[in-house]
Amino acid sequence: MSSRKKISCAVVVLGLLALSAFAQEQGQEQGQGQGPKTQISNSLVPGVQGGGFYLFRDGVFYWGGEARFDFSYMLDRNRKNARASDRGRSEVYVEVGLYYADRSDANFLFQYLVGFNVSFETPRVLGRNFFIPYLGLAAGGTTIQDRGTGFTAMPVLGVNIVSLEKFSLSLEGGLLLTTVAFEEFLALKANLAMVFVF
Repeated sequence: MSSRKKISCAVVVLGLLALSAFAQEQGQEQGQGQGPKTQISNSLVPGVQGGGFYLFRDGVFYWGGEARFDFSYMLDRNRKNARASDRGRSEVYVEVGLYYADRSDANFLFQYLVGFNVSFETPRVLGRNFFIPYLGLAAGGTTIQDRGTGFTAMPVLGVNIVSLEKFSLSLEGGLLLTTVAFEEFLALKANLAMVFVF
């Protein structure tokens, strides 16, 4: 990986961490107020997301989208008796996506993952329903044209832009770790995800 690519990757990761730290600080300040308790609990919620993968080694960009299905999506804030292990926002989901790159081979990347996300903050300090930092992990499989199929794990770091009773919008990044041509397809993923209740 060239030094320029390493610097770009570091800037993206540090930017996400800075946004998350800022959001957590805001949540601590607002969570000390006396705002009303908010509880959102949805099950079996559909969604979509779009974005892409940037391959570190070759500088290739795969773009595409995914169908997403949340088995469970919850937001819990302003609950003073929350335990340290409680998370203010949590999500369990499955996603299936297809990505394309304009290159001589391995044009298509097909992915199917199961994952979970949890917020950095507990309901005790979470005083808002927007700009909520979270982390998570997704695992499943990846099939790449001309390369084969293999196991995939992807740590995720993101920011929930807004959480409403029937709508959620998030911006997230992840590191693609797959057994299919690991070094070639070590990549940074960025996507905008939306889930909604009809």
